Amino acid sequence: MHYSMYEFSKNGLPTLMPKSGVPSPQWHNLPTLTDARRICDIYWEDCRGVCGDGILSPNNGEECDDGNNIDGDGCSANCKIETPTCPLQTCDPTPGANGCDISTSCISLTGAASGGAGEHLCACRHGFRADWTDPKDNNVQVRLPWVGQEGRVFVKPGVACNQLCDAFQLGKDGCTEVVEEPMCY
Repeated sequence: MHYSMYEFSKNGLPTLMPKSGVPSPQWHNLPTLTDARRICDIYWEDCRGVCGDGILSPNNGEECDDGNNIDGDGCSANCKIETPTCPLQTCDPTPGANGCDISTSCISLTGAASGGAGEHLCACRHGFRADWTDPKDNNVQVRLPWVGQEGRVFVKPGVACNQLCDAFQLGKDGCTEVVEEPMCY
């Protein structure tokens, strides 16, 4: 649990002192998700049906439960299904039928930025974006907050990706000139 430095103090003096180089503890009015998960690990038989536990519990009003309490990944922090916001068309993973340009790949978003929706998008190689297109045009290309793919650019089927990104660094800061969408599925 997280407590402030003065939690439980009877004389106004700090009761918790951080180690050198460690930030001062901050007060939280609710347990963190990590705290809640640990409590559920200990009292698992009493903890089912909690939003964010990864177990769908429709009797508790859950429409989805992706195992976290984060908005923007297809399943909201209060376990309600989110409406997709991505303007891109999906591709068909069937060889020869995907519609992706040869400079891209039709990859699955299952369990990633899609919240497990199983959709596929055409993805540029790392460090490349759509040819001859304004990088801010999110009807043609976007980046997604997908762990391990944050800098990758996703495009509409048929769009070529041979334009080097202006601002490319492997990882989450790659190809920052292209708009990042909160979710896409």
